[in-house]
Amino acid sequence: MWKIEIITPLALFLCFAAERTDGIECYTCQYSDNAGLVGYECVNNPAGYTLGPATGTCENGCQTLQQITLSTGTVYYAWRGCKAATSPDDGCTSDVYYRNCRHSCDDADLCNVDDLSAPTTPVPSSTEPVSTVSTTTTTEMPGTRWCYSCVYSYHPEGDDSCVTDAANAPEPNDVRCPPTRVCTTFRQWDKGNDVMRSFARGCEEQQGAVDRCVEDTYFTTCFTYCQEEYCNSGDGIPG
Repeated sequence: MWKIEIITPLALFLCFAAERTDGIECYTCQYSDNAGLVGYECVNNPAGYTLGPATGTCENGCQTLQQITLSTGTVYYAWRGCKAATSPDDGCTSDVYYRNCRHSCDDADLCNVDDLSAPTTPVPSSTEPVSTVSTTTTTEMPGTRWCYSCVYSYHPEGDDSCVTDAANAPEPNDVRCPPTRVCTTFRQWDKGNDVMRSFARGCEEQQGAVDRCVEDTYFTTCFTYCQEEYCNSGDGIPG
Protein backbone atom coordinates (compact mmCIF):
# COMPACT_ATOMS: atom_id res chain seq x y z
CA MET A 1 0.00 0.00 0.00
CA TRP A 2 1.07 3.60 -0.38
CA LYS A 3 3.13 5.05 2.43
CA ILE A 4 1.54 8.41 3.20
CA GLU A 5 2.95 10.87 5.70
CA ILE A 6 0.85 12.58 8.36
CA ILE A 7 -0.65 15.01 5.83
CA THR A 8 -2.69 12.83 3.48
CA PRO A 9 -3.09 13.29 -0.30
CA LEU A 10 -6.58 14.74 0.10
CA ALA A 11 -5.36 17.18 2.71
CA LEU A 12 -2.47 18.27 0.50
CA PHE A 13 -4.63 19.46 -2.37
CA LEU A 14 -6.90 21.35 0.04
CA CYS A 15 -4.03 22.85 2.03
CA PHE A 16 -2.97 25.75 -0.16
CA ALA A 17 -3.44 29.45 0.56
CA ALA A 18 -5.73 31.33 -1.80
CA GLU A 19 -3.48 34.38 -1.53
CA ARG A 20 -0.43 32.58 -2.94
CA THR A 21 0.26 32.71 -6.66
CA ASP A 22 3.54 30.79 -6.92
CA GLY A 23 3.74 27.09 -7.77
CA ILE A 24 2.11 25.01 -10.48
CA GLU A 25 -1.60 24.64 -11.25
CA CYS A 26 -2.90 21.08 -10.76
CA TYR A 27 -6.23 19.31 -11.09
CA THR A 28 -7.75 18.58 -7.66
CA CYS A 29 -10.53 16.02 -7.32
CA GLN A 30 -11.40 12.59 -5.96
CA TYR A 31 -13.71 9.73 -6.94
CA SER A 32 -14.85 6.74 -4.86
CA ASP A 33 -16.75 3.86 -6.44
CA ASN A 34 -20.53 4.37 -6.34
CA ALA A 35 -23.48 2.96 -8.28
CA GLY A 36 -24.36 6.28 -9.92
CA LEU A 37 -20.76 7.06 -10.92
CA VAL A 38 -21.15 10.46 -9.28
CA GLY A 39 -17.87 12.36 -9.51
CA TYR A 40 -16.49 10.04 -12.22
CA GLU A 41 -15.29 13.12 -14.10
CA CYS A 42 -12.27 12.98 -11.82
CA VAL A 43 -11.32 9.71 -13.53
CA ASN A 44 -11.52 10.70 -17.18
CA ASN A 45 -12.44 14.40 -17.42
CA PRO A 46 -11.03 16.35 -14.45
CA ALA A 47 -11.80 19.72 -16.05
CA GLY A 48 -15.49 18.82 -15.76
CA TYR A 49 -15.39 17.94 -12.05
CA THR A 50 -18.10 19.79 -10.09
CA LEU A 51 -18.15 18.23 -6.60
CA GLY A 52 -15.36 20.49 -5.34
CA PRO A 53 -12.57 22.76 -6.54
CA ALA A 54 -11.33 21.38 -9.87
CA THR A 55 -7.89 23.00 -9.72
CA GLY A 56 -5.45 24.34 -7.15
CA THR A 57 -1.94 25.75 -6.84
CA CYS A 58 0.76 23.29 -5.72
CA GLU A 59 4.33 23.92 -4.61
CA ASN A 60 5.88 20.51 -5.35
CA GLY A 61 4.17 19.45 -8.56
CA CYS A 62 1.03 17.48 -9.38
CA GLN A 63 0.10 13.86 -8.75
CA THR A 64 -2.51 11.22 -9.51
CA LEU A 65 -3.48 8.13 -7.53
CA GLN A 66 -5.48 5.28 -9.04
CA GLN A 67 -6.87 2.22 -7.24
CA ILE A 68 -8.32 -0.62 -9.33
CA THR A 69 -10.32 -3.53 -7.94
CA LEU A 70 -8.43 -6.60 -9.17
CA SER A 71 -11.42 -8.91 -9.45
CA THR A 72 -13.49 -6.58 -11.64
CA GLY A 73 -10.94 -4.31 -13.30
CA THR A 74 -12.94 -1.22 -12.31
CA VAL A 75 -11.78 2.01 -10.68
CA TYR A 76 -12.42 1.87 -6.93
CA TYR A 77 -10.70 5.17 -6.13
CA ALA A 78 -9.08 8.00 -8.10
CA TRP A 79 -7.43 11.17 -6.84
CA ARG A 80 -5.69 14.19 -8.38
CA GLY A 81 -3.90 16.88 -6.40
CA CYS A 82 -0.63 18.23 -5.04
CA LYS A 83 2.44 16.06 -4.73
CA ALA A 84 3.79 15.87 -1.19
CA ALA A 85 7.35 17.05 -0.58
CA THR A 86 8.11 13.58 0.84
CA SER A 87 5.97 11.57 -1.58
CA PRO A 88 6.86 7.91 -2.22
CA ASP A 89 8.27 7.04 -5.64
CA ASP A 90 5.95 6.76 -8.62
CA GLY A 91 4.86 3.29 -9.66
CA CYS A 92 2.29 0.59 -8.98
CA THR A 93 1.83 -1.93 -6.16
CA SER A 94 -0.75 -4.68 -5.62
CA ASP A 95 -2.27 -6.56 -2.72
CA VAL A 96 -4.97 -9.24 -2.65
CA TYR A 97 -7.76 -6.86 -3.59
CA TYR A 98 -6.38 -3.74 -5.30
CA ARG A 99 -3.75 -2.39 -7.68
CA ASN A 100 -2.53 1.06 -6.60
CA CYS A 101 -0.70 3.40 -9.00
CA ARG A 102 0.93 6.79 -8.37
CA HIS A 103 2.20 9.26 -11.00
CA SER A 104 3.77 12.69 -10.51
CA CYS A 105 4.56 15.57 -12.88
CA ASP A 106 5.77 19.17 -12.74
CA ASP A 107 6.49 20.06 -16.36
CA ALA A 108 3.38 22.18 -17.04
CA ASP A 109 0.23 23.53 -15.45
CA LEU A 110 -2.55 20.90 -15.19
CA CYS A 111 -0.10 18.15 -16.15
CA ASN A 112 -1.95 15.56 -14.01
CA VAL A 113 -4.62 15.20 -16.66
CA ASP A 114 -3.94 11.58 -17.71
CA ASP A 115 -7.02 9.35 -18.08
CA LEU A 116 -7.33 7.15 -14.98
CA SER A 117 -9.95 4.83 -16.45
CA ALA A 118 -9.43 1.16 -15.66
CA PRO A 119 -8.71 -1.58 -18.21
CA THR A 120 -11.75 -3.19 -19.78
CA THR A 121 -10.79 -6.60 -18.33
CA PRO A 122 -9.91 -7.50 -14.72
CA VAL A 123 -6.32 -6.87 -13.70
CA PRO A 124 -4.61 -10.19 -12.89
CA SER A 125 -3.58 -10.68 -9.28
CA SER A 126 -0.60 -12.74 -8.14
CA THR A 127 -2.43 -13.61 -4.92
CA GLU A 128 -5.61 -15.65 -4.62
CA PRO A 129 -8.53 -13.91 -2.85
CA VAL A 130 -8.88 -14.70 0.84
CA SER A 131 -11.62 -17.24 1.47
CA THR A 132 -14.26 -16.51 4.12
CA VAL A 133 -16.98 -18.55 5.82
CA SER A 134 -19.67 -16.29 4.40
CA THR A 135 -22.14 -17.88 1.98
CA THR A 136 -22.25 -14.63 -0.01
CA THR A 137 -19.73 -14.16 -2.80
CA THR A 138 -17.87 -10.88 -2.30
CA THR A 139 -14.62 -9.20 -3.27
CA GLU A 140 -14.77 -6.86 -0.30
CA MET A 141 -12.03 -7.18 2.30
CA PRO A 142 -13.30 -8.49 5.68
CA GLY A 143 -13.52 -5.67 8.19
CA THR A 144 -14.46 -3.03 5.62
CA ARG A 145 -16.55 -0.23 7.16
CA TRP A 146 -18.52 2.83 6.09
CA CYS A 147 -17.00 6.31 6.35
CA TYR A 148 -18.49 9.66 5.47
CA SER A 149 -16.87 11.08 2.32
CA CYS A 150 -17.32 14.67 1.15
CA VAL A 151 -15.36 17.84 0.39
CA TYR A 152 -16.16 21.48 1.17
CA SER A 153 -14.31 24.58 -0.02
CA TYR A 154 -15.36 28.00 1.23
CA HIS A 155 -18.08 29.85 -0.62
CA PRO A 156 -20.27 32.44 1.15
CA GLU A 157 -23.42 31.01 -0.43
CA GLY A 158 -22.27 27.40 -0.86
CA ASP A 159 -23.65 24.20 0.65
CA ASP A 160 -21.70 23.59 3.87
CA SER A 161 -23.50 20.39 4.88
CA CYS A 162 -20.22 18.45 4.58
CA VAL A 163 -19.06 20.53 7.57
CA THR A 164 -22.26 20.70 9.60
CA ASP A 165 -24.31 17.61 8.68
CA ALA A 166 -22.29 14.85 7.02
CA ALA A 167 -25.23 12.46 6.65
CA ASN A 168 -27.03 15.00 4.46
CA ALA A 169 -24.05 16.20 2.40
CA PRO A 170 -24.48 15.91 -1.38
CA GLU A 171 -24.44 12.27 -2.47
CA PRO A 172 -22.41 10.15 -2.64
CA ASN A 173 -21.54 11.14 0.91
CA ASP A 174 -20.08 7.86 2.13
CA VAL A 175 -17.53 5.29 1.03
CA ARG A 176 -16.59 1.70 1.88
CA CYS A 177 -13.27 1.84 3.72
CA PRO A 178 -11.05 -1.28 3.89
CA PRO A 179 -9.42 -2.26 7.21
CA THR A 180 -6.03 -1.09 5.93
CA ARG A 181 -7.41 2.47 6.08
CA VAL A 182 -9.35 4.56 8.60
CA CYS A 183 -12.13 7.17 8.53
CA THR A 184 -10.74 10.70 8.56
CA THR A 185 -11.60 14.37 8.81
CA PHE A 186 -9.54 17.33 7.58
CA ARG A 187 -10.40 20.81 8.83
CA GLN A 188 -8.72 24.03 7.64
CA TRP A 189 -9.66 27.28 9.38
CA ASP A 190 -8.65 30.53 7.68
CA LYS A 191 -7.36 32.70 10.54
CA GLY A 192 -7.17 35.92 8.55
CA ASN A 193 -10.71 35.79 7.18
CA ASP A 194 -12.24 33.89 10.12
CA VAL A 195 -13.95 31.29 7.89
CA MET A 196 -13.78 27.55 7.24
CA ARG A 197 -11.56 27.48 4.17
CA SER A 198 -11.62 23.72 3.53
CA PHE A 199 -13.15 20.64 5.11
CA ALA A 200 -13.10 17.00 4.07
CA ARG A 201 -14.22 13.58 5.29
CA GLY A 202 -12.96 10.37 3.79
CA CYS A 203 -11.01 7.11 4.03
CA GLU A 204 -7.22 7.34 4.20
CA GLU A 205 -4.17 5.39 5.27
CA GLN A 206 -3.20 6.43 8.81
CA GLN A 207 0.47 5.36 8.76
CA GLY A 208 1.02 6.21 12.41
CA ALA A 209 -0.57 9.66 12.23
CA VAL A 210 -2.45 10.91 15.30
CA ASP A 211 -5.28 13.36 15.87
CA ARG A 212 -3.81 16.85 15.98
CA CYS A 213 -3.99 20.49 14.94
CA VAL A 214 -1.13 22.52 13.44
CA GLU A 215 -0.85 26.24 12.73
CA ASP A 216 0.96 28.30 10.14
CA THR A 217 0.71 31.92 9.01
CA TYR A 218 -2.63 31.42 7.28
CA PHE A 219 -4.45 28.42 8.76
CA THR A 220 -5.23 26.23 11.74
CA THR A 221 -5.38 22.74 10.24
CA CYS A 222 -6.74 19.70 12.10
CA PHE A 223 -6.70 15.97 11.34
CA THR A 224 -8.69 13.16 13.00
CA TYR A 225 -8.67 9.37 12.49
CA CYS A 226 -11.10 6.68 13.68
CA GLN A 227 -12.01 3.06 12.96
CA GLU A 228 -15.75 2.62 13.55
CA GLU A 229 -18.75 2.78 11.21
CA TYR A 230 -19.43 6.41 10.23
CA CYS A 231 -17.18 7.59 13.07
CA ASN A 232 -15.90 10.63 11.13
CA SER A 233 -19.11 12.60 11.66
CA GLY A 234 -17.74 15.20 14.07
CA ASP A 235 -16.58 18.79 13.73
CA GLY A 236 -13.00 17.84 12.84
CA ILE A 237 -11.50 19.15 16.09
CA PRO A 238 -9.58 16.46 18.01
CA GLY A 239 -11.29 15.53 21.27
